[in-house]
Amino acid sequence: MYKLLMKLLIIGMAFYLSITLSKHSSSITEAITYVNNNMVLMALILLAYSLLLAIPYIPSAEIAFCLLLVLGIESAYVVYLSTIFGLFLPYCFGRYWSEKHDTQIEGVIAGSRFLKRVNTMSPILSLILLLNMPGNTILGGGGGIAAVYGSFRIISPLEYLLSISIAALPIFLVSHLSTILTIFF
Repeated sequence: MYKLLMKLLIIGMAFYLSITLSKHSSSITEAITYVNNNMVLMALILLAYSLLLAIPYIPSAEIAFCLLLVLGIESAYVVYLSTIFGLFLPYCFGRYWSEKHDTQIEGVIAGSRFLKRVNTMSPILSLILLLNMPGNTILGGGGGIAAVYGSFRIISPLEYLLSISIAALPIFLVSHLSTILTIFF
């Protein structure tokens, strides 16, 4: 039932977005301006983005870059916060799942054994590196890595939140770096 509700929610948001944006699609600039000025539409897009990040094996960095391209540099702060929220959801789910069901997510995420071994070195540093590693989608993506961290209870929720805040910074910094480079070039 939960999977059906999630699918219906995502389909409903996509349908609403497509209808709303089709009314303002005479130019891409006009559509982007309309999205940036419509808080409800922006919130729906960011909610859909956060929910997608929470799903294992979804390439989160690529979606974040696309959002920054479409929504513009002005939306970097909210995309950054949505990234943190989207990566915190599966962590909380992993903690809940392992607590309530006395099982672990090891069977769901392909790289969970690998993640458990890597985390014996420095859990916080390995989390930051794993989330920014090219091809981390093979291990489960941001959502899968977060679920494993929550399930194995490798670090506390506060440490996890601080770690993903640092791990999500490259996307935010790249967007601002591009603005700085346009000033000089």
